[in-house]
Amino acid sequence: MGIALQVHAVPNNSKAVPIIAPEQLSARIVSPQTDQYLLAQTLYELLTGQPIYTAYSQSVLFDKQAGRRLPSAHKLNLSIPISLEKVLRRALEFSPWDRFESLDAFTSAAFAQISSPESAQQISKPKKKRSRSAMLPRLKPRQRFAGFIIQREIASRPTHRVYLALERNSGKEVALKVLAQEFDRAPMFSTHLKTIVNESARIRHAGLVSVLRGGSIRGHLFYAVEYLPGGTLADRLEKNALELGQVINLLWQIAPGLSHLHKQNIFYENLKLSNILFDANGTPHLSEVGIAPLLYVAASTFLETRALGTFDFSAPEQLISPRHGPGLTTRADIYALAAITYRVLTGKSAFNAKTPRAQYKLILTEAVPHTLGNGADDVVQMAMSFHIGGRYQSVYEFIAALAVALPTDKTGSDVPPSIKGIPDPQLSDTSDSKRISARLAAYFAGISGLFSLT
Repeated sequence: MGIALQVHAVPNNSKAVPIIAPEQLSARIVSPQTDQYLLAQTLYELLTGQPIYTAYSQSVLFDKQAGRRLPSAHKLNLSIPISLEKVLRRALEFSPWDRFESLDAFTSAAFAQISSPESAQQISKPKKKRSRSAMLPRLKPRQRFAGFIIQREIASRPTHRVYLALERNSGKEVALKVLAQEFDRAPMFSTHLKTIVNESARIRHAGLVSVLRGGSIRGHLFYAVEYLPGGTLADRLEKNALELGQVINLLWQIAPGLSHLHKQNIFYENLKLSNILFDANGTPHLSEVGIAPLLYVAASTFLETRALGTFDFSAPEQLISPRHGPGLTTRADIYALAAITYRVLTGKSAFNAKTPRAQYKLILTEAVPHTLGNGADDVVQMAMSFHIGGRYQSVYEFIAALAVALPTDKTGSDVPPSIKGIPDPQLSDTSDSKRISARLAAYFAGISGLFSLT
């Protein structure tokens, strides 16, 4: 025999932000567990007569979700059995990995508590998550893996390990990135990653790190990219600051690859210091077009969101939920490049704060501080304008304005031929390159529509 539950109407608060799952707020991506969260939220509100959280900004909502400050449903409505509240709390966990395995599992558990709470089995607690190091694969030197021979480990990230490896057929050195096993268990993510890797592997440009191939083996997703031994821009800044001339030259060298993407209406989306790699000659390249932002949002969904760091190079529109904000465009990359420029020139981020929440608020409400002088402040402020339409229209336009604003006797950098009207040979496209880039742009637009809220 079931129990009688009292159902309440939820008062409408037009000023409060709508409640969505944490992964939707932080990453604009959904998983099967997201629907479970939203259904549990609806059930909670019907039974208690109030929203699970009341917040007037998305940063406050995210902070409450991360803090798991969920009011007791049983105390708000005594007809709700404690066993049912345990079911709701598990479905409303901050991390999707801690929720029920499927939507069916959640609804079955909830129905069991409503229909016959006395005979229902006690809700099992989710298995304790393994540490990040346990989730990541550990390959040994000379070990063979997916047609590669492992040389040594280069780096370890929350989402993957990076190995220097040799391609068995060609003997070419590559950077082999092997993802945590959890990602291979998510069919939607696995499919999208493989598709993006395959499409990215067919785009070639001198300013982009070449993606070679990818796949899945032994329960681990992997992909191989061109190996660049010069480290990242973040590594270089830790050792030495760059002079003005070096900064301008760096931007001119980054521009062709980024502009090539923008001409195909593809935006990089996750431009930052660690994604700018140097080859043996010291030339910078942008790494892993399309893959870097996908790993970012995947980590937000399956790992601890707060481990992902700050919003140093994120444009305001990237921090706003797609339900309220405009879609991302190539102008977000111009914002990020200007934010990187500010960081390189001053040694600090444009918006410094003790917590991600405080930094989030600064980006959405404050202007870039005036610290550069010589007219460069106005250039960077325009490139980092809150309003997308107020920014420079192209990467080259921003760099050219900055080169003029900085002291000319110290930049040591002339405007490249492409700015003076002479075509840059690196930017010439073959018909095949255009076709591939158009396919990749269409695919990004498709999955963006799939992941966004309607």
